[in-house]
Amino acid sequence: MGHRIENGTLFIDAGDPYLEHHGVLGMKWGKHLRAGKGPASAPASAGGGGGGAPEEDEETKKKIEEAAKKAGMSVDDYRKKFADKVAGIKKAAYNAAGGNHKTEAARFREMSRGEQNKARQAEGKAHENSAKAASQDRKYGSGGDVYRRAADMNKHDAEINRGNAKMYQDIASDQQSKYEKSLAGRYDKMKADRERKRKMKRRKMIEDAFRAKHSDDTNAVYTEGTRLVVNSKWG
Repeated sequence: MGHRIENGTLFIDAGDPYLEHHGVLGMKWGKHLRAGKGPASAPASAGGGGGGAPEEDEETKKKIEEAAKKAGMSVDDYRKKFADKVAGIKKAAYNAAGGNHKTEAARFREMSRGEQNKARQAEGKAHENSAKAASQDRKYGSGGDVYRRAADMNKHDAEINRGNAKMYQDIASDQQSKYEKSLAGRYDKMKADRERKRKMKRRKMIEDAFRAKHSDDTNAVYTEGTRLVVNSKWG
């Protein structure tokens, strides 16, 4: 198994091809109990609704069993190791296609937030020491210099922290830009756009069905989350 990139397209070699079924709209997901039905070899906890592993022919099953035996592993452990290996290859390919920039952008954003928090803490200490300096001078006429110097050091530290925060944020922005321009970034955007369009289409179908059903009901309203949908004739 391996991966390659040709003409901006990511190819992953995950072994023999197979058809994977993800279920259909309205399908109930969950575990199906045998209750004495089906072949005796079917496990009682087998998942239903197309969510399980792809079906294998007898030849493929035999090859897996032989490979597991040679590796000195159980079939289940061998399957898990194989799945982990495929997942590792996909992750490596994703990073090679620019996904690592996304991870780096998140890491530097977190570092920037940490420096901003440090800056706020240093500024708070500066205010405290300035207040102590003023109190010392009021009470004793002098002695506030120690606290004023501490306040100045706090302000200096806050300035350094703010500079670091900006530097890390700039790096994060650069990494984010590289990710968005990369193959991985374009692929993720395509998936997000497709999912958004799917949800909008489904929402429109529900709303249209509701309007058709309640077109003459002036008291009917349809809510979905924070959205309120009404027919124009309802006002």
